[in-house]
Amino acid sequence: MSMQAGYRYFYFKNGDVVAQLQRVVALGDSQPEGGPDAFLASLLFNGQVKEARIGAFLDHDRCEQHGSNTAVIYSRVGIKGRLGTLLRLPLDILKFHPDRILCGRQGYALMVCLVVGRLIGVPVVFSAHNRLFGQAHGRIGKLRERLDAWLIRRCRGAVCHGPYLAEELRQIGVPLERIQVFDSGCGDLVERTAAAGPATTSATPTPRRVLFIGRMIRDKGIFDLFHAFQRLCDIAADSELVYVGDGQDRETLQMHVREQGFLDRVRFLGQLPHAEVGAQIAQSWVVATPTRSGFPEGRCMAAMEALAMGVPLVAPDAGPFPFLVQDHVNGLLFRQDDTVHLADCLRAVYEEPGLRERLAGQALQQRDRLLKPDVEFAAAVSR
Repeated sequence: MSMQAGYRYFYFKNGDVVAQLQRVVALGDSQPEGGPDAFLASLLFNGQVKEARIGAFLDHDRCEQHGSNTAVIYSRVGIKGRLGTLLRLPLDILKFHPDRILCGRQGYALMVCLVVGRLIGVPVVFSAHNRLFGQAHGRIGKLRERLDAWLIRRCRGAVCHGPYLAEELRQIGVPLERIQVFDSGCGDLVERTAAAGPATTSATPTPRRVLFIGRMIRDKGIFDLFHAFQRLCDIAADSELVYVGDGQDRETLQMHVREQGFLDRVRFLGQLPHAEVGAQIAQSWVVATPTRSGFPEGRCMAAMEALAMGVPLVAPDAGPFPFLVQDHVNGLLFRQDDTVHLADCLRAVYEEPGLRERLAGQALQQRDRLLKPDVEFAAAVSR
């Protein structure tokens, strides 16, 4: 990774930042347009970053340095871990003394970033990747949401992944001039898939595959999708359901599929390198993103990638999906959390003459806006 003259960044985010930094460093001078590491790579490659300290909460303490960039994981397991993190996080920021602070977490992390930012006189920017509000339960949960909104309004500005999150920020009172919308592109995935040859880009995939890509947890709708798929088997003997991804509920779903006698129709491919995802999409009849209302979806890369590759999308009628899908134009929208309606939409793509071809054609006509974003993550942060 080439060195740049610029700023010292403290960036607090979600995920295993040690593994993310390892993958980004391994890229050398090549930068991904999409995939799970695109945003961190964008910042480190294009964000005028001289030195960065990247932090996250996970279940164990860990620290790893690569050149001028360091990834730090703060444990929040047990009373000792939580108390230790309460002290270490603000002290680490003070010791590092960044020129800029970027925070992709709400709650305590954002509060610490703001307080330390004020103490040392540096700007703090909030970074939104997932749904922010509307999921709290009870008085304490709603109080936390109000506190989070207050903290976000105190930041220099906010960057957000896509128009749905921009609308959420506007609704809590962040002025439009302090919101920068960024996106990630699908161009490299589309190009790699096309370069792989016609075997991965069939216009009429056989068998007729329903594809899920994402985290294998219940709130991503993985059980809903299986139950909807069961309703299709009487009309489509050549259909199959494929899951790409991993997560805490994968084994439970596999056991359920086995008990229902569908192991010959449902496949689990596990976590695949992002470079291989395009081939799975291209060979699918339809991509489904059955996210339930309990999951804080913010943009959904699988939905964007499917549309960019001209594969019809079946998605919920809530959250970020109506910002991507025009119902019966480039995909179908079903009532969120409604398994029967999800099955009806899948059935329509299978049975209604010409529907899949029309949806695929419209998706391809609108793909340009998904191939290369107008504003990437680093540019939004810099602005």
